[in-house]
Amino acid sequence: MSPWQHLCASVLLTHASAASVATMNPAGEIHYSNAGMVHTVCVFTLECSGWRGAKKKAEWLGWEDSKDTFLQAQNSPRSHKHAPVSTSSTVQRLSTSLHLFDSVMDPAVLIFLLYVMIAHDLVCGLIQYRAQAAKQPHKRAALTWRSDIPEWNFDGSSTDQASSSDSDMILAPVCMFRDPFTLDPNKLVLCEVLKSNRKPADTNHRYVCMKIMEKVKDFYPWFGLEQEYTIMGIDRHPYAWPSNGFPKPQGPYYCGVGADRAYGRDIVESHYKACIYAGIKISGSNAEVKPSQQEIIFGWRFLLHRVCEDFGVIATLDPKPVPGNWNGAGCHTNFSTEATRAEGGLEHIERIIEKLRAHHIQHIRVSDPHGGQDNQRRLTGLHETSNINVFSAAVADRGASIRIPLQVGQDKRGYLEDRRPAANCDPYAVTAAIARTCLMEEEEEDILNDLDINDLE
Repeated sequence: MSPWQHLCASVLLTHASAASVATMNPAGEIHYSNAGMVHTVCVFTLECSGWRGAKKKAEWLGWEDSKDTFLQAQNSPRSHKHAPVSTSSTVQRLSTSLHLFDSVMDPAVLIFLLYVMIAHDLVCGLIQYRAQAAKQPHKRAALTWRSDIPEWNFDGSSTDQASSSDSDMILAPVCMFRDPFTLDPNKLVLCEVLKSNRKPADTNHRYVCMKIMEKVKDFYPWFGLEQEYTIMGIDRHPYAWPSNGFPKPQGPYYCGVGADRAYGRDIVESHYKACIYAGIKISGSNAEVKPSQQEIIFGWRFLLHRVCEDFGVIATLDPKPVPGNWNGAGCHTNFSTEATRAEGGLEHIERIIEKLRAHHIQHIRVSDPHGGQDNQRRLTGLHETSNINVFSAAVADRGASIRIPLQVGQDKRGYLEDRRPAANCDPYAVTAAIARTCLMEEEEEDILNDLDINDLE
């Protein structure tokens, strides 16, 4: 096997141990064996993926010989040697893979773009994505937003978002982030999904949310979302739980430390660092009450699922993934305005609470993607939740629908916490509903009907 082929194997096979044996057949596939198992990975991906293949790709990429490509990658200050990757640390393997990928990508030729969209199913936080490459004519030239990031399309019938007779759905880019997996200058592109008539798709609550936020911007609303999730194996068994029976009862796991209390810390920290690298605002994380349950404020769900993929686990957003005497998972939503944050703001908070009380049923319906049905398993009045049928509010009460933090009650200004939204809620739908209820007059609500995407420009 040539050095170039060995480098490709090191890039793609990040979970192969030092004892693994990698070979390439004439079809361009890598086979590696480990403990009697054989896996196959295709080296020659589509041209739009931005991967260099072997010599037949070298001419297209401007390299005269694939050996020269390997030598330049090997001598790159950001590259790792192409020795087999150690299995001692998943984070280390991931890091090595990133550097290897970066060393064989030439930003003077291609930039790797990953288009991220919200699909039809949010129960487990399913995020669909597509990839393409943008040709960069000048070395190290920066991407120009809008001109270099085109709209794209996908098959909506494959995601239950369209019929096969009218299946093309539009991906409209709305913002761009650094890619923590393939590294800058490669990008992650968040997209809104539009129907063929350019109306927002049924799952596109971001569009309406943007309209509402524009209407209420003079109130200077702030939102802080606490995303809870449960780490599970691909067999849907809670991560690090005994294969038979249960771990010790809840109590020592919240903000815990120690191998018998903190489950999945490396996963959480990898997600946190990925968000920071991408440029996504994030303000904290902690282990939650149920073992293998975590909380982050507020990272990108796509990055969470993508990090878990590399660890071979699943982050489920199911509001009650484990029945019985175990906490569920929510997405507590903190909310304030300029008035609530000012002197005497508690009075404004109390007015907002009364508006939320009057629209309790409507907010339960947007608290999960199935009209509140998922939340019925979670909002039972137990395990730090309120009763789904009864609205309540109190200071420092985690069994209330709306909690006023103790410090806010003492300072008489600040924010409130809506504890009703489920972990699998659509954050755009939840924040839009809060802003609409608390800050808009009823006559303004006609903006939600028959919106056109061009109004966003």
